[in-house]
Amino acid sequence: MSEAQEASQQVRQLVVMGRLLIDEDHLADAMEVAERASNIAAASPAHLAQAWQLKHLVYFEEANYIAALEAAEHVVALNPSSPIGFMQRATALSKLGRHEEALADAAWAISIAPDNSEAWRGQAYIFRELDRYAEAQRALDHALALDPRNVKALVDLAQTHAMLGHYRAAVIVSREALRLLREEEVTPLGSSKGSAELVAALLVQARSYNDLHDYAKALEASNEALVLRPLHHDAWLVNSAALYHLKRLDEALAASERFVELKPSASIGWTNLCTILIDLERYEDALKAFDHAVEIAPDDQPIRSQRATLLAQLIAQGTIPNSSTRYDDPDLNEPQVWVTAARYLRALGDREAALIACDEGIRRCPTTVAIYGNKMLLQFELRRYREIAATWQAAWQARRSSVPGRRT
Repeated sequence: MSEAQEASQQVRQLVVMGRLLIDEDHLADAMEVAERASNIAAASPAHLAQAWQLKHLVYFEEANYIAALEAAEHVVALNPSSPIGFMQRATALSKLGRHEEALADAAWAISIAPDNSEAWRGQAYIFRELDRYAEAQRALDHALALDPRNVKALVDLAQTHAMLGHYRAAVIVSREALRLLREEEVTPLGSSKGSAELVAALLVQARSYNDLHDYAKALEASNEALVLRPLHHDAWLVNSAALYHLKRLDEALAASERFVELKPSASIGWTNLCTILIDLERYEDALKAFDHAVEIAPDDQPIRSQRATLLAQLIAQGTIPNSSTRYDDPDLNEPQVWVTAARYLRALGDREAALIACDEGIRRCPTTVAIYGNKMLLQFELRRYREIAATWQAAWQARRSSVPGRRT
């Protein structure tokens, strides 16, 4: 074997090893392997391109899209006749919001290799980033027509079906991906080949089962994913959702807390935690979780409204006194907060607290007629008939005063 042949073989082995390390989330080790491949391949543009491809994958997994773009530029420069560099550049451009350039690169990759299944899969990725799921589905159908055993394309197609609301189709396609993946052998690192795809297929299946209200199967699929990747934060979130709907609240809470531990910067983890804590009647803890969510996403109005509604509920129930700093939270000046809190308390059967919520809402938002309507309904249910007339009169005055230019 010549020196060049030996170097070529070493680079191929290192690239395979690096991909396996990425698959197992050992990104620092994968980058070290990519650097070794670069050093060995320095004399060969084609082999050096492979090393840069591996670097791109590491950067992309790290969400360092600027570095991923730079790596892809190297791949394109070193091997412009291959579609891989253009597809890698397209995915990085898309993540950086440069969608038109990404679509152009994806189209160019297909023009270079129209029979390459991965090139069509890459185009589908860009369409999915743009929420153009029907076009993504067509591109993936083309990819699978070229290579029916392309498990990555199958997983992507299952995810696309789920995004289109075709949950049964997502389950069927993910099941086929799982069948193919389970035929694979065990790697030297001790995990299934394509374990990232295996976990992705299981999670598509679990989410789809959740959306189909088959929570037992969703739990089974998410549990299998967690056996393969116990540090996969999304697997814990899907697992928590299945457990929550199965009314296994303590286990759902533990799974949700695990997600938050693994990804504390995701507001969805904190809001999911809030939902479970509220059902467990741990309202103060739920409020603290909401505080974290608002801190992460201060401009997310639905989160702020949910938090304020819980605050309003606790004020009405006397848990939060007037002396508390929370009592003066500015989000409590939104009328819908008090409307929702009163309705929620009424649904819980706590009509007295619901009535207090109405009174507090009227004090803060005196021209919001909907709050008066809730109050009259509660007064009727509590048989306080004599009070209804006064509330109706106040509502009428509020209605008149809310119309600009009308005399009261």
